[in-house]
Amino acid sequence: MGTQKHGEPPVWNQEALNQAVKTMHTSGQRFTWRADGTALLAGVEVPQAWLWGWVREQLIARPEHVAKMTGLPEVAGLRNLPLPRPSLKLDDLMTRYAADNPATLRAKREAQAIVQRLIRVTGAATLNDLTTEALLSFKARIEAEVKGPATRQAYYGRVRTVIGFGLKIGLDQAQIRGFLDRAKVLWTGEALPPMEPQPISREDYHTLLKAAGTGPWRAWLLVALNCCLSIDEVCGLQWPWLDLERGTFACIRGKTRRKRIPRAATLWPETITALKGLSRKGPYVFTSSHGTRYNRNTRVNDYAELRKAAGLPNTVTFNCLRDGAYSAASQGAPDERWARVLAGHRAAGLQDNYVLRNPEKARAACDAVAAVYGPFPDLPSS
Repeated sequence: MGTQKHGEPPVWNQEALNQAVKTMHTSGQRFTWRADGTALLAGVEVPQAWLWGWVREQLIARPEHVAKMTGLPEVAGLRNLPLPRPSLKLDDLMTRYAADNPATLRAKREAQAIVQRLIRVTGAATLNDLTTEALLSFKARIEAEVKGPATRQAYYGRVRTVIGFGLKIGLDQAQIRGFLDRAKVLWTGEALPPMEPQPISREDYHTLLKAAGTGPWRAWLLVALNCCLSIDEVCGLQWPWLDLERGTFACIRGKTRRKRIPRAATLWPETITALKGLSRKGPYVFTSSHGTRYNRNTRVNDYAELRKAAGLPNTVTFNCLRDGAYSAASQGAPDERWARVLAGHRAAGLQDNYVLRNPEKARAACDAVAAVYGPFPDLPSS
């Protein structure tokens, strides 16, 4: 494991890295080794950046396991495992991004899948192979196969994010910025939504409600504005959080204690009526025809179709509903803390259990939103 003096952390080199991987395996991952020391997994050469990232994750998550398998009790020093030299190979850049990026595991896997698709479509092996013509061929394939401008824009954004990560790991700035300039062709052709909050206007919101008619979209739009929810939060909305008889919404979102935030709202009569018209197919309020919860990207594309049917510009994003609700509640409610509770922000002096037991306290905030956007258009007569 390299030269090491007593009491000092082990010195890691490439031989030490390979030896560590040889002595550790999980989930059936078995490595074979060439004479030159490179690793193979299922017959495919494993990039050194991937090996580094895998060992580093093991060191952080399972230090006792690493100490046992390598015979090195002083695992604290192993976190300083030297990084492999940065490379312009797309495979190396992609695996390095996955190993040393604070994004969630799901986001990393999605980014890797998209870059792998870029490699397959363009045949590019290195960053310099991604010419403007290659990027246009990738764009043509995505435009033909991927539904919805929001999903396509997400694909393009992930490609730029992964390759732009090269700036953080010491790759040549001129080459990375040259790619980012060429990548400007990866654009859906529609105006991007504004970065600053843009509350939806009362007229535009009523136009959306009229376009939604009597279907589930009416309930979707009403509960989003009423409870100040983002499109992800509406996708994950569950029946146990709603008390239609009492007319309240209350839950705690977030998995870790630091991020657990109470949410509370009082439901408008129009919202209750719309929710009661939905069929229950499980714990989630809004489900597909198969009874499964909606995927966020799918619903973003569905909203884009509704917005087009309503004749509204693409700058009227779904997030405009949340911006409008919070703006109205924070300006009109006598206690701004309950506007923060409505929007899912931490409010000083309000304990989680108090919020969950007293969702009626959010009535003033919800009434302030209704005062700005109501009265709501009636359901069309059948």
